Amino acid sequence: MKPSTGHRVLPNRWTVDAASDSPIYSLSSRSVKGRWTLCGHCRAQFPTLHKPGVLTAGRVRAQFCSNRCSKLSQWSRSGRSGNQDAFSSVTAEEAWLIGLIWADGCLVGNRHDGAGGRVELDSVDLDMATEAARIVGSTVREKQQAGRKPIYRVTFSGNPVDRLEAIGLEQRKSFTAGPPDLADGLVRHFIRGLFDGDGTVGLYGPPQRRRLTSGVVGNHQMMAWAASELSSRAGTPTREPYRHSSIWGIRFNHYDSLRLADFLYGDGGPHLARKRDLFTTGGLPAQPRPGS
Repeated sequence: MKPSTGHRVLPNRWTVDAASDSPIYSLSSRSVKGRWTLCGHCRAQFPTLHKPGVLTAGRVRAQFCSNRCSKLSQWSRSGRSGNQDAFSSVTAEEAWLIGLIWADGCLVGNRHDGAGGRVELDSVDLDMATEAARIVGSTVREKQQAGRKPIYRVTFSGNPVDRLEAIGLEQRKSFTAGPPDLADGLVRHFIRGLFDGDGTVGLYGPPQRRRLTSGVVGNHQMMAWAASELSSRAGTPTREPYRHSSIWGIRFNHYDSLRLADFLYGDGGPHLARKRDLFTTGGLPAQPRPGS
């Protein structure tokens, strides 16, 4: 995912490939393709060499475009981490991240504690964790698990956590939290983040007759809200959420899954590529519902 922002900083020995718009680092014997990264302080794009994020000792390196930005960064404030301006005026990509936090994040402590709270967001997808870290000006830490994929964790605290609590984030959110208080135009991006975290999409049937199935899970309040919003905004049927053990969910058949995909990805923005790719593989444009 390429960061979207204003100016770029291009250090010595770096050029930009005109065809791909990718940064290129020139060595004496060869050139190496890099990637654009967003400075955690000034928000300029700058080039880094990477294997997504260049993980070193469990951290993502090169978070700043210069030593000056590193020193000026609000990361170093005692008891706070991340860009302290995050979520002050929620953007589309921040709304996506809020959906991801509502799905896979955890509020540890809260603003009423003496030390304040922090948000921890875990993902098995490094690209998605790196994108989340970029948005909040944080870092990615890798947690190894014996015999399983590593988990990538993004943590931030301070003012951004206070703002998330003000719009509805709470501890034990999986059982109690409803939708956040967001502007109408941000709902699509929030639901896409929610789906990237707690949604599923799959293909079934023989190759010549592949069919999509998709769905998302959460608590009853969140699922009832999501079903209603998707019915009015994406044209999917209004259904009462089904219950499975302690969670609730909503499901979509092939054509309703295509309508869901049109809604989720129609405006662009951050997303989990492997889920979108399954929707794309699933096939044809959605057909009108009978009687519509």
